Amino acid sequence: MRKEAGNNFKRLLSIGASLLLVVLVYMCAPATEAKEPELIWQEARQWQIAADDILTPLLPDIDGTDSVSISNESGACDTQVCADSLDETVASTDGDTSYNYDSATVAASQFYTLTDTDTDFESMTNLNIDVILKAGSGTYENDTDELFAQIFESNESVALTNEVSISTWSALTASYETINVGFSLQGNNTKAYWDGAVLRLRWNYFQSKGPDYLQIWVTTVELNGEYVASAGVNNYQPTIASVIDSPDSIGVGASLNFSLDWADADAADKVTALICKGSGVNTSTITCSDTEWTRGVLTNRDPDNQIWYTTSASDAGTQNYWAIVCDNSGELTNEPACSAATAGQFTVANQRPDAPVSLLVD
Repeated sequence: MRKEAGNNFKRLLSIGASLLLVVLVYMCAPATEAKEPELIWQEARQWQIAADDILTPLLPDIDGTDSVSISNESGACDTQVCADSLDETVASTDGDTSYNYDSATVAASQFYTLTDTDTDFESMTNLNIDVILKAGSGTYENDTDELFAQIFESNESVALTNEVSISTWSALTASYETINVGFSLQGNNTKAYWDGAVLRLRWNYFQSKGPDYLQIWVTTVELNGEYVASAGVNNYQPTIASVIDSPDSIGVGASLNFSLDWADADAADKVTALICKGSGVNTSTITCSDTEWTRGVLTNRDPDNQIWYTTSASDAGTQNYWAIVCDNSGELTNEPACSAATAGQFTVANQRPDAPVSLLVD
């Protein structure tokens, strides 16, 4: 019994010594820093950021739905083009030369189709309206007359903005003044809806007792604001650094090689190389304006693009060519871009026979 207990005690001492040794080795080992993940490959990306731009002023262009109760300087809008009386900018306003006004005592609205937005317009950011107006005829006692403005889609029913109050007759004077009011945007906001949008001017006349025959005269309407310009409207034009034709000169029926060194700032673009008989190119179809000597296949082999042409007897002599590369429109636009033409020449020599020619003379 005592012997067995002694053996167990020895075993415990051995295990404890082993554990102590492990702890000492771990504590004495040199410290190591955690290794950061190593970047093996990263895809190159190009980003285009949309930017706000200043809106070219929108002006009344043509009449929408006409009102018999709104007139211009020549007559009612159902017989006149009333938009023509409001289509100048604030800077070129013409005062009493041309204007729109409401028929006294009657509430009425007039719609005006606006000029289109800028070509790179993507969406509206903010919009305000400048109206030059004055108190026309009438003597204020009890009636009220107030002018409102709102923008709609071309159907004249779906709103693009809220309705804003421009002014009341009683707040105006007999002299023209400019009032600026900001809209709140709502609904659809892209070019498809803003091109062809209509402005509604609404004269809200309320007769309290006997009519005061108030009129609000409007001579100029101009809409200004900011918009998000569409990103990536430009497709970079590829360039040609050099063109080598080889061999030169070359015989009839032989293969002539054209080697083009080209580059394109749009990294994702592929190009087609053209060897043309003139310097012109049809960009949209990627074809030579004149006939072509040869063309390559669509490739992204940058910088080299090699294409071949087999000469014929009609090519004998020195021939001119123009090398052009056109891209496949890249990621940012649907319109291809072509390089400038690089001119060159190759010479086709008359080949001597491959075997000796003998003459038999009698």
